[in-house]
Amino acid sequence: MNKIKLINKLKQRKYREEFGLFIVEGRRLCDEAQQSGAEIIFSITADEIGEREFKKLSDVETPQGVLMVVKRPKVEPLTRDGLILVLDGLQEPGNVGGIIRTAAAVGCRHIIALEDTVDPFNPKAVRASMGGIFKVNIIQMLRAELLSKKIPLTAAALDGVSYDRFEFENPTALVFGSEARGVDRSILDAARKITIPMVAMESLNVNVAAGILMYEWRRRRIV
Repeated sequence: MNKIKLINKLKQRKYREEFGLFIVEGRRLCDEAQQSGAEIIFSITADEIGEREFKKLSDVETPQGVLMVVKRPKVEPLTRDGLILVLDGLQEPGNVGGIIRTAAAVGCRHIIALEDTVDPFNPKAVRASMGGIFKVNIIQMLRAELLSKKIPLTAAALDGVSYDRFEFENPTALVFGSEARGVDRSILDAARKITIPMVAMESLNVNVAAGILMYEWRRRRIV
C-alpha cells in the first residue's frame, strides 16, 4: 500500500485500529513524536508531493507541510495508584484531546476510554492533545470490565459533593461523561459523585470541568 493511500485510510478509526497506526501532523507534534521515542513508520512533506496534494491529505485548514504515520504505543497494564481518568462516551475529539493534554500536565498516567468514546487517536484529538498523547497510557475498555476491576470510581455529576469538600481516594478514578448524556447509569450507580458549584450556568464544558477536578486532585496531593 502506498503512503498516500495508507494516510487516507488512517483517517478512519477502523483502519487505525486494524493497522495499529495513527497520523501526526504539524511541526510541533512531529517533533514531540520524535522526542518521545514513538515508532515512526514514515513521514511525508509538502516538498515531496506538492502543496496541492498535501492539502488533500491534511486534516487542517492551513497545513504546515509535514505529516507522520506513527505506531500506536503499546498499552501498559493499569496500575492502581494515583489518578486514573475515565472517558465515558465523549464524542468531541477536541475535548478528548484537551483532556489528554491536561492529564499529561497533571501527571496522570492512565486514561481509560470506554465504549462510545471517540477514538483518542483521531487526528483532531491528537492535535488537541498537543503532544500529550505520547505521555499517557491510553486503555480501551468496556464499562463491564471497568466495573469488574473494583477500582474506586468518582463520577462528575450535577448532584455530587462539591469538589472543595470532596475526599479523594487513592487511587482516584475520575469519570467524565458524554457532553450530551453525562456518565452512564451503570457507572453512576457504582461511583461516588463530585460536582463543581456554578452560579449562573447549568454545566461546564467537559474539558474545563476535567481540568478543574484534575488540578484539585493534584493540589491535595501536593499539600
